Amino acid sequence: MGVPTHMRHDLLFQFHDSPWAFHPGYTKTLKTILQKYYFPGITSFVRNYVASCKVCASHKNVSNLKPGFIQPIKSSSIMDTLIADILGPFVLLDSSQRPHKFYIHYCGQLL
Repeated sequence: MGVPTHMRHDLLFQFHDSPWAFHPGYTKTLKTILQKYYFPGITSFVRNYVASCKVCASHKNVSNLKPGFIQPIKSSSIMDTLIADILGPFVLLDSSQRPHKFYIHYCGQLL
């Protein structure tokens, strides 16, 4: 079915921005729309619409970033830095075997 020019933004809103659409991205949005609708330039229209979506941009994972380098923490005195590890959740089989679901381990840095 063809879509008039004045209804294209409403159509994209329904298939991309509406609460039941969940911002599916370019490929899924285009695929879903093409099941029932078509208009000239639909691929570039959908691509531009999804690329300009602020919600998608704020949740998009950026994969081209280089990992940062781990830098040592320099402390001025002994026990100046506290290190904490949190382990869990553990499955509680029996309260006598393992009474806690999480363990927190603290350690002071000596150097």
